[in-house]
Amino acid sequence: MAQKGIQGGRHAARVIVERLRDGDEERPAPPFLYRDIGDLAMVGRFRVVARLPYMALTGFAAWVLWLGIHLYYLNGIQTRVVV
Repeated sequence: MAQKGIQGGRHAARVIVERLRDGDEERPAPPFLYRDIGDLAMVGRFRVVARLPYMALTGFAAWVLWLGIHLYYLNGIQTRVVV
């Protein structure tokens, strides 16, 4: 559900910025197109399952993928280092 919210928020922000920049508030917004990039779920300590559009992973490989994505979305280098 977070993916849809993140992608939808980015879409809405782009529409708002374009309307403010162009001054054309009457033009209809382009449709929102959701792109499924997969799912990651931590189901226990060091236990992760990943469903990606092109493959499914479990075990250590899925945990490394989850860790990398988790660190990527954290704010600030200090927070990443602490985690």
